Amino acid sequence: MKNNNHLKLLEGLKKVSPGTILREGIENIVQAKMGSIIVLSDLKKVRKIFNGGFRIDCKLTPSKLYELSKMDGALILNEDGTRIIYANTHLFPNPRISTTETGIMHQTAEFILLLLPAATMIL
Repeated sequence: MKNNNHLKLLEGLKKVSPGTILREGIENIVQAKMGSIIVLSDLKKVRKIFNGGFRIDCKLTPSKLYELSKMDGALILNEDGTRIIYANTHLFPNPRISTTETGIMHQTAEFILLLLPAATMIL
């Protein structure tokens, strides 16, 4: 089990490593001093915890990630982090799951990590 978690961590790090399109988009968001929630997951797995937003289903580019992160809601990317599936979505955490986080974005991210096998980034 520990080895499996280690492999998942390495896979996640590869997706945001320097030189990747996802990393460039994240750097644009951070440089602009903006924030965002980005979830990388299979749509079938994550669909049950969000509503609203609009379906984009387009190839990920740094500029698209940056521009779409200006909206309030979360961005849902495919598991590989190569396509933007939804933008401006509202994630709803389960209030019955306790969290040690104090900010709503971090509480939501912790909830997603506990409920789904999804990579979640808070910027």
